[in-house]
Amino acid sequence: MKGSVVLGILALLLCGTVICSADNTVAEITTNDLYAATLQRGDIIFANQCTDWWQKYPEFYLDFDPLPGEKFYVVQQFAKVNGDDEVIQNALTYFTDEKSAKKGYLTKIGDDVKGAVHVDGPVLGDECCYTSGKNSDFSHIVTARFRVGRVVGRLTVMSRIRDYTPDELALYTEPTIQRIRMLLSGNMKAQPIARRTEAIMPPASAVETVGPLMGSAPVSLDAWALEDTSHDPVDAKQTLQDGGVSHLLYQVYRIKADPSQIAAVTLMTFKDAESANDWLKVFIAEESYGKRLDAGKTGAISAYRYSEKLQFYELQFANGRYVCDISGYAPFTDTSSACQGPVRELAEMWYQQILNK
Repeated sequence: MKGSVVLGILALLLCGTVICSADNTVAEITTNDLYAATLQRGDIIFANQCTDWWQKYPEFYLDFDPLPGEKFYVVQQFAKVNGDDEVIQNALTYFTDEKSAKKGYLTKIGDDVKGAVHVDGPVLGDECCYTSGKNSDFSHIVTARFRVGRVVGRLTVMSRIRDYTPDELALYTEPTIQRIRMLLSGNMKAQPIARRTEAIMPPASAVETVGPLMGSAPVSLDAWALEDTSHDPVDAKQTLQDGGVSHLLYQVYRIKADPSQIAAVTLMTFKDAESANDWLKVFIAEESYGKRLDAGKTGAISAYRYSEKLQFYELQFANGRYVCDISGYAPFTDTSSACQGPVRELAEMWYQQILNK
């Protein structure tokens, strides 16, 4: 690889992480740490000079149908802001040891090749495999499967426009592999949440009421904008920016009442209470979103909805200059009513936490 490319990749390694000194004792790796190693928007821009790719919400999974020795996995997806013709997915799975990771790698390759064919490509990590195929949604699907120590990774590009080459996937993936190596050697950790911000997130006791915290991360406004029901991500992002919101903070809980369901929270910090209230009033007034539910003790400016079409519970409230969004849904099955109570309870605990800060 050319020297200029290596220097560019090293610069990208610093995004969203804390670089530790080489003599640090290796600490336990968390879902947040593993997520910090995933593909980043800067990696894509550096590889193809295209700024149309926007980051979607991160995904954190603990004990969702794990393979032997699997501890957890994380997923980061990117979509084109100006259409749905292309998607990039990056998944990283952390195993208890390298032996389990090797077996997991072979199992996952077996899944990759179903309906696909092997293709040659550059070496990635300790071992790797490329496949090419298609499905009913995308005519071109290319995947790079790789292993680095105890981490098994996948980078997939799905397109309705063209085939991506293994060389292109390798260029996207190399910064992630470098971050994984730093992570496994104890030289990188996820950037911790600032104490001031942590104080306005749901209290630690939420895990006892709702269920285990699976992961958290700062997130770009792009993630919200891509999911916004207005279906105009550029305008949705601009509205947040006009209100003074610079980024989001995201956390995901696994609902203990039904472990197939999750509760996710998003914190938006506006420039003032008026801007926060104006934002939330749009959600409150929206009649087509779904059935109205009791928002509980979450203040005068709040609303709770269930969309049968989207199979999605969502409660939003404003508290000062903060807008807090709590959603409940099932990532791999039908959303159940087991979400309804925990979403409300989590919102009430969070509302009180901000009042008491």
